[in-house]
Amino acid sequence: MNRLKNMIAWIAALALFAGTPSFAYDKLYHTYAQTEALAPGVTLTNEQRMTSAGWFNINLVTIDLTNPSVESTVLLPDFISEKAPLTALASSEDNVVAAINGDFFDTQGRSTLGMVVKDGTYITSSIHDDRFYTYLQMKDGRSYIAKVLGEATKFSNSGYTIDITYKNKPYLQYDRAIVFDRSWGNASIGNTNTEPVLEVVVSNGKIISMALDPSPQRIPEDGYIISAVGTMIPEIFSNYALGDEVTLKNGAFMEHIDQAIGGGAKILTDGIPEEDFSLNISGRHPRSALGFSADNKTLYLVAVDGRHTNFTGMTQTELAYLMAEAGAYNAINLDGGGSTELVAKMLGSSSPEIVNTPSDGTERRIHNGIGVINTAPQGSLDKLILDMPTENIFSGSLIEPSILGIDENMHAVSFDKESIIYTTEGVNCTIDSRGITPLESGTLIIRAKLGSAVGSTQVNVLGEPVGISVYPKTARLKTGEPLEIQLTGYDAEGFSAPLSLSDVFILQSGLKGRISNAKYVVSEPGSGYIRFTLGEAEAFMSIGVGESESPLYDFESDFGHFVSYPETVSGSYALTDFAYAGSKGGTLSYNFKNDTATRAAYVQFGDSGLTLPQNTSRINVWAYGDYANGHWLRAKLTDSSGTVHTLDLTKSVDWTGWKQIGMDLPADVDFKTLDRLYLVETDPSIRDAGVIVFDDLSVLTTAAPPENLPAATSPYIFETLTAEASDFILNLESASSDQDSGLLNEDRRPEDALLLKLNNAGSQLSRTASSGGWEALLSLAPSASVKDVIISLNSTYSFKNDFDKKLFEDTLEDLRKNTGTRIMVLSPETTNTITLMNGVWYIHYDKSSSAIMLNLENPAPRVSVQARVQEAAE
Repeated sequence: MNRLKNMIAWIAALALFAGTPSFAYDKLYHTYAQTEALAPGVTLTNEQRMTSAGWFNINLVTIDLTNPSVESTVLLPDFISEKAPLTALASSEDNVVAAINGDFFDTQGRSTLGMVVKDGTYITSSIHDDRFYTYLQMKDGRSYIAKVLGEATKFSNSGYTIDITYKNKPYLQYDRAIVFDRSWGNASIGNTNTEPVLEVVVSNGKIISMALDPSPQRIPEDGYIISAVGTMIPEIFSNYALGDEVTLKNGAFMEHIDQAIGGGAKILTDGIPEEDFSLNISGRHPRSALGFSADNKTLYLVAVDGRHTNFTGMTQTELAYLMAEAGAYNAINLDGGGSTELVAKMLGSSSPEIVNTPSDGTERRIHNGIGVINTAPQGSLDKLILDMPTENIFSGSLIEPSILGIDENMHAVSFDKESIIYTTEGVNCTIDSRGITPLESGTLIIRAKLGSAVGSTQVNVLGEPVGISVYPKTARLKTGEPLEIQLTGYDAEGFSAPLSLSDVFILQSGLKGRISNAKYVVSEPGSGYIRFTLGEAEAFMSIGVGESESPLYDFESDFGHFVSYPETVSGSYALTDFAYAGSKGGTLSYNFKNDTATRAAYVQFGDSGLTLPQNTSRINVWAYGDYANGHWLRAKLTDSSGTVHTLDLTKSVDWTGWKQIGMDLPADVDFKTLDRLYLVETDPSIRDAGVIVFDDLSVLTTAAPPENLPAATSPYIFETLTAEASDFILNLESASSDQDSGLLNEDRRPEDALLLKLNNAGSQLSRTASSGGWEALLSLAPSASVKDVIISLNSTYSFKNDFDKKLFEDTLEDLRKNTGTRIMVLSPETTNTITLMNGVWYIHYDKSSSAIMLNLENPAPRVSVQARVQEAAE
């Protein structure tokens, strides 16, 4: 994280890109942005924008095409008829530093919709649909976005010529002749086509075979196969013969193309967003785009996330304005939705990583992408890059910085890490073979040197922790199973840093465990707790160890029915005389042929599911996999709060016969019922029908962790106060009303205390222009005389969006840091608690209260509440 500090520009409250945008949203509230170099002439910018329409997550790669060390290329799988994840495409070529997904593709076939030319080699034609544009990078360095409606390919012998409709496209219909070479695959389509097909095999410029409806044939490495249907069959039979010398010639313009890839609509023309799109994909979605500057010197690749809890997608019009804002003069919309993906190889890394948030939750397999290559030669070590996993660390904790190396051309370089010499500045430290240990608080600068290569990073060293938290707070373990425990310490100002198990004193009660490879391992069954202490700070964790297996459902009595998604999926569920044990098994049949969307076939267990025993740690089931066709097998479960969880049994039912499979349940969730087992398919190209049989559901349960742990101590508690003139009493009835909020005067509020009431109903602050929401918070600027800022929320302190929470907390922390004021956040909860976090006081009070009284004279605010029920009784 910190390794980027010298390469990252953090920008707050300002848009990163140049220019003035024109978007559907009416206000830009805040921007987080960071930029780093990937290669000579290549940068990656990640930006989160909070707008009145929501958060946008934007990733932009900017490529200086005039730099001799960089070039762009089309990325492909081994064959154009296949698909692969973008990370695999980017890893298939040397020195790819960034890549974005490419063309739209036929979800029911094996084809891109657009043309592909790679490094001057013509791979596949377009489908000649004037809604789809193509990006063309010419050999003379110029770029175009154009409609390619034909490649003018001719197939000739000495006396006759026919037009070739497509190259490496599977659309053998109507009256067409299509050429397939080894870019398509190893074999032709042959008699697997839906109508008669003539195949003409050409090797080394000569026809070596002509056959009607042959089995799929191997495509010659030194040739190709012409496949013809309809009226083209008799035309070829009449004019071509075995042994003919033949030529296959493309239109003259093809000789000038270096790279080409298809896309959707042209969205930006000569710096002006299009008003009417040739392919209009309406709504807000994840988007990918490619653009280039007016002088053809700069290429831009953009991925915008969407369909996500945190991020809203963009419209095509917004995408067009974004491309213009970035500097593009012309731009094309690439495939979006679940295909939107951008990967990058960070400095010093050996492989590309996903830098955006794909909306499917995982990579989609695609036909092609656009890659950026660092073409400079490999050199010797030139610079060291130090990476700290956290910005804060406690004094006395060991620092083991991750360290990477690059040459002068930004290629990753391996080196002898044992020979690195470390020096420090700003904080007294000890340095030994284990790493660096700071001995006091302050700002620590760490420098590394190896020969002439140097690097540095910075970390904040905190003082003695006054509090500790542990995750998980409870755990269910098998005997001998290692448990990773995360400890976090908090200093007197509420700033946090990770602690290792070696930093704290550990006391076990009822357990026999040991620390092994930084993990806790219990050697015998039992139930008990661990106490972690460091100075006066302490935290507790409860653990149950040991498992026993018990039956859950034997499929001998009928307790299930069939459910499908979507309605186009058909199938059934019934008990049949086919079993692993006993006489019956639960047979689920499905038909996924009638749709290309995500499809699922479920066994629903009764109306309310199968009840799970307390402390269930794993669910096992026997499954017969012969006819399940490799589909994804999952389960739906419900926890004690009513929340539904989806867990994986296996990513692919790819075995034959019976097999027991299972899933471990997260230890920090109290699961109550197993509701469904189901098969699911997300790949649109897979359309089939099949059967899976289930039998003998069983569960593993662990010893119950203790429930009554000692309460965690806190130096900040609610007190019973006697109201004095210096106390501030906030009327909570007024604070939670629908009255206009904002900066308000309140009876008995000290003159040096400022009160801001915010409406956070629905776990979010308002993004409208009216007061009471983000506009009021972000514009808050207390005068120099203000000592206390009190933020009063009318609802529970929670946020639907992680970036809303981050911005809320960052805003208050920056306000405290820049003004020196004490910041307090008041919110109604179910209990009374006070927490100091990163210098900001978070005061949660019982929501049944009608008034809260603050004594502001102490460093830690003292608090008392008055209950509504008490007020009514009086």
